[in-house]
Amino acid sequence: MIFPMKDIKELKEYYRWNARDEANLEKIRDMAIKHLDDFVKVIPNSDVDKGRVNLWLEDLFELRCSEALTKTEPNLPNLLRHFLQEKIEREVDSPQERYSLLTTLNKVVDFCLERIISRESLTDRPSYLGKYQRWMIRSIRRVSRVFDAFIFVTLLLVGLFIVTWIVYEFYMVLTGELPLERGGLSILGSVLILYAISELLAGQIRHMIGGAVSIKAFVSVALAAVIRKVLIISLSPEKFYELITLALVLLALGVVFLLIHRVESST
Repeated sequence: MIFPMKDIKELKEYYRWNARDEANLEKIRDMAIKHLDDFVKVIPNSDVDKGRVNLWLEDLFELRCSEALTKTEPNLPNLLRHFLQEKIEREVDSPQERYSLLTTLNKVVDFCLERIISRESLTDRPSYLGKYQRWMIRSIRRVSRVFDAFIFVTLLLVGLFIVTWIVYEFYMVLTGELPLERGGLSILGSVLILYAISELLAGQIRHMIGGAVSIKAFVSVALAAVIRKVLIISLSPEKFYELITLALVLLALGVVFLLIHRVESST
């Protein structure tokens, strides 16, 4: 039994399938075929032959996930997930490429598991319940897309406001309304905020096309805001204690940023 193309399109939309996933799919397929003999050996059922597993893999990487083996070996998709995860971590040196391939692999396996669950729900549950669930899922997806679009537009507008403010600060420095020293530090701080907003905007774009949300981008915004505050307060010697407090906050945020960077680079 193969599900209609409409269901595949809905799954791709839900899992944010993109052009990079298409390219990664070929690499993962080649890796799976390359290690087919080793994969067959780790399947608990010794009666499963190489030919049937090969056919199942071909269906899997065409995003079909046939019932050829999943009925007798329901844990086969997750078994393949863990098997290929180990191979990717060993054979791929680049952290970025490794992360990208693992993301696509998880999507492919989740595709398969989702369709297995859908088949079971269609055969084991009343039809009206399936329709209601599908309606709820579609509604949640639409709301999620609206939220994503709103966040994107908001970040874009905030970025444009900051650009306008930087231009205005340049104007005040050139006309003498703002001292050169204070104006230069204020402009530098605003540029840092703009950089942080651009990072958030880039992260939101990656999220909208299927990438993961990076917590590091949010920490970078906090870092930029605190650095800007430190630059401005540094011109006021009487605010010594406030400057010390901000320096400690800046140190703590720097440590958090470093830890998050290491975790995200290693996954």
